[in-house]
Parts: sequence; C-alpha cells; structure tokens
Amino acid sequence: MKIRTVMIYFTICVYANSVFAHGLPEYEEMYLLLQDKVASLQIHREPREVPTLRFLNEVGETEEINAKYKKVLVVNFWATWCVPCREEMPSLQNLAESFNAKTLSVITIASGRQSMERITDFYLENQISSLPKYRDPKGKLAASFGVYGLPTTVIINQHFKEIGRLVGTTNWNSTEVKEILELIVSAHNK
Repeated sequence: MKIRTVMIYFTICVYANSVFAHGLPEYEEMYLLLQDKVASLQIHREPREVPTLRFLNEVGETEEINAKYKKVLVVNFWATWCVPCREEMPSLQNLAESFNAKTLSVITIASGRQSMERITDFYLENQISSLPKYRDPKGKLAASFGVYGLPTTVIINQHFKEIGRLVGTTNWNSTEVKEILELIVSAHNK
C-alpha cells in the first residue's frame, strides 16, 4: 500500500512540474539567450515584484494597472524635455502597432511636471497616435520602480512580474528587440 501511494505521489509531482514548467519561461535560459541581443537590456535572472501602476490619464483621472492585467507590458518612463526620450518615441509607437494588443501593450508615462498640453503638442509634432498619454506628475510611480534616469523601460510579463528593464534608448523596431518580446509573449501563452 505504501509503495502504491509513493508511486502515485511521484507521478503527480512529475506531471505537475512538467505542466507548470511548460507555460513559464526558463529565466536563466532566457537571460543567457538574450544577454547579447540588446546590450542595454537587462533580463533579470529571477522575476521581480511590481507595484501597482497608478498614473493620471489624458483627462487627469487616476488609472491603475495591476496583476489582473494579463498581458506583457512595455512600460516606458519618459519626459518631453528629454532628447533621447523624444528620439525613441516613434519606435515605441511602431512597436505598439506591430504586436497584438491582446498580448502586449506599450504604456508610456511622462514622469515629472509636464502638462497634458505639452505632451499633446509633442504627440502631434511627432505624429504619435498609438500610445497613451499617461502622466506621473510627482514621479511617485517612477520612484516606486527605482527609475532614476530617463528614458527607462520596464518589461512586465503576464504574471505581473518585472522580467527586465532597459535604461536609456533603443530601437524598438529592431529585429532583436521584437524577437525578445515575441519570446516573452509566447513563453507565457503555451
């Protein structure tokens, strides 16, 4: 009787581990695979906890994104006065347009004192139409993420865990970046 119980327990453990591991990326393998693709992208060896994203929307109302939001998020902290931020914004728009919105969203959050009028003017001047106009006027959200320089982009998986970040700019249209994000999206959708 005991041998039978042990065998059943062993079978359940092996099956459960294979089922749960199948849907989640091996972060160590992902780290090793991707570390050379985009030099400035830091893939964490272990996923990190993420605070609720709380910010102001275009009409000045508070919105939040939390763990119920089951898709990959590319959260970009930027500012209208930040030249590198301004330069990378068009490629972030192209990234948003190149992915299915059901699996990946690009969230842009203007950090610091910037008026909605100034953000809107920037979007018009640069023909940005696919990105949200969110603000973090007191920088509280940026501080809770440990953002100390702009631009900073945080990548959050479907389990609402930070799996990587990029401090500085990159070309979000590059094949390498899109491959990384596709891998992250597909690793969780198996």
